[in-house]
Amino acid sequence: MITNKNEFGNFDYFNSEVKEKISNIIVLLKKKEIQYNIYYGYPIIDENDKKSYVKGIIILENKIILLYENQEEKEVYGSCLMNYLTLDNSLFKITRNYDKYVEEIDLFEFNEEYLNKVIKDKKIKFEIDEIRKINRAIQKAYNLSSDDDREVSSKDTLGYKLKERNTYIGNYDSTQFNMVESDIKTHQRIRGLAGSGKTILMLKKIARTHYMYPKLDLAFIFYTKSLKEDVIKKFKRFYKDYDRFNEPNMQKVKIYHAWGGKGNKGFYSEICELINCSPLTYGDLKNQTDPFDFACKELLMKLDENENNNFFDMIFIDEAQDFSLSFFKLCLKVLKKEVAEIKNRIKTGFLIYAYDELQSLREDVTIPTKNQIFGKNIECEDINLSISYRTPVEILVSAHAIGLGVYRKIENNEEISLVNFVDKKTLVDMGYINENGEINEGEKVKLKRIEEKKGIEIDKPLSFETENDEYTAVVENILELLENQDVKTQDIMIIDLDQHYLQRDYEEFSKIFYEKISEKEKLKNISLNLVDKNNPNRVKIENCITYTTIYRAKGNEANLVFVLNCDSISLSSRNSVARNKIFTAMTRAKWKVWLYGKEMNEYSYEIEKVKESDYKLEFIYPTKEQRKKIKQLGDKEEKDKSNVEEIAKIINSSGLDKSTIELLLKKTLEKMK
Repeated sequence: MITNKNEFGNFDYFNSEVKEKISNIIVLLKKKEIQYNIYYGYPIIDENDKKSYVKGIIILENKIILLYENQEEKEVYGSCLMNYLTLDNSLFKITRNYDKYVEEIDLFEFNEEYLNKVIKDKKIKFEIDEIRKINRAIQKAYNLSSDDDREVSSKDTLGYKLKERNTYIGNYDSTQFNMVESDIKTHQRIRGLAGSGKTILMLKKIARTHYMYPKLDLAFIFYTKSLKEDVIKKFKRFYKDYDRFNEPNMQKVKIYHAWGGKGNKGFYSEICELINCSPLTYGDLKNQTDPFDFACKELLMKLDENENNNFFDMIFIDEAQDFSLSFFKLCLKVLKKEVAEIKNRIKTGFLIYAYDELQSLREDVTIPTKNQIFGKNIECEDINLSISYRTPVEILVSAHAIGLGVYRKIENNEEISLVNFVDKKTLVDMGYINENGEINEGEKVKLKRIEEKKGIEIDKPLSFETENDEYTAVVENILELLENQDVKTQDIMIIDLDQHYLQRDYEEFSKIFYEKISEKEKLKNISLNLVDKNNPNRVKIENCITYTTIYRAKGNEANLVFVLNCDSISLSSRNSVARNKIFTAMTRAKWKVWLYGKEMNEYSYEIEKVKESDYKLEFIYPTKEQRKKIKQLGDKEEKDKSNVEEIAKIINSSGLDKSTIELLLKKTLEKMK
């Protein structure tokens, strides 16, 4: 979202004189009580395929100012600006009267006297939406915009609120723009909280890189299988922001699931094919602690025996928190090591990865450090995306509170509530400000979001005696929204947290759903779409409501999210990965989330505490000793839970009936006495 004063660009390709002049112009703009956006130093390619770097485009409330150094730049930049604006028909009045709305001035003639004269000229005043559209045109951000075309029966319905929420003119903020529109000159690590646009920005970045350097071999890798169709679709759409008349060359841009499967080529299986070795499957390795980690290590050994492993110029990894160190090493191994001899010479051989540690759902994997991945002396640039554009503040803070254990009920004051520790730098990078000033060990912090609250309320988590009662309540709520609130099926996602009994839960839920919907003539063509390991790819289907696990939901989003069987995750425990699942489920929501289960008192307590704190995180920042204790206790509980899940898997696949299992457990407990 564009705010009042923004600088987009960098000084990397300017000499010291130009850099100093533009810096002075920015200082001058900041001094004035005006709204402005300035773009500088980002690359453009003219009609002769010559690359240049924009000296400056300044957008004021009443004028667009174009800065140049010589006549050639004046013509090239003016032509590019005109092309940008022409692509948006709604800006026709500007392109038709270009000289009226745009002033072109030599960079070194721009001074305070000139700026004052422009500011005082009140003959023209752009509307707010016009300024957004001008920024959108310059940013080539057309595919960030959204238009919700649903028909609504009343302004009082939830559907009307969603329509308003989902109709907007999309712009990048300065961090996002600078990330996308700059050349990659080193490895990059992108930390972004849920809803900050990590996947979109990575796809936009690879689309721009492919457009600027079409000879490069690029790979984009993700962890969640259900994302593939959506990722390819978005990439092709973002490429159109740069080249409206041609399609991307998908031989040069490979989009992979990390492992792959039957009929679905993955990054791992592709590398195996390239070096002519047989890929290992999950079935081959299901008894390994971490099957994919094992597969990557085996492949790394085979690559050591191979002479030429230079397959990709750059590799982009999304959902990087779910990959072990061996996977990163595998990616580094297959990167090209030399500078590519291509038009507009550019260095290659870089890894660009995006992650959010709070969305890690694997107990056996933690995101490796930069030193572990690259070594101590290899440069890797950090980019932090601290603003969430998807998830409302109220949901985001509540999800963070649960994910970190901020308001976890504790037995005594000596116990630490936190189950996930986030250091002070990361808290700031995540978009929090401490109202109490500096963050110091052993002192209370009061963290608030940098974004504004949306004025929504999280409903109290609902408790039920049985799953049947729970599912009946969920179905009735959904049907009421569909029938009377102008809500559409694609607005809704149902996430079942009880992954061990997904099939059983789904069968019970769908039975209730179809019984209830059969009574609704208007809704009879609506069905459920179970997204699981047998149907991993299509999350959204017309006239279908998605029912899925947290593993398939991750990376996807919906306006309205219903989280079922929350009681399968106890909030009294210190298992940080379990709490990460709640965090991830809640932050799939763009507008509203409901939590359902049996015995939901723990959830109600923590949600109520967040509300009482006015959606702020209040806790004592732990000392070094306390941080060590948090990790030790958390690791123990995660190991215990992992062992329990392994035993549960064996029991579930054994075919034993309930009475036999109970007898077996009884005998085991007797032996332990």
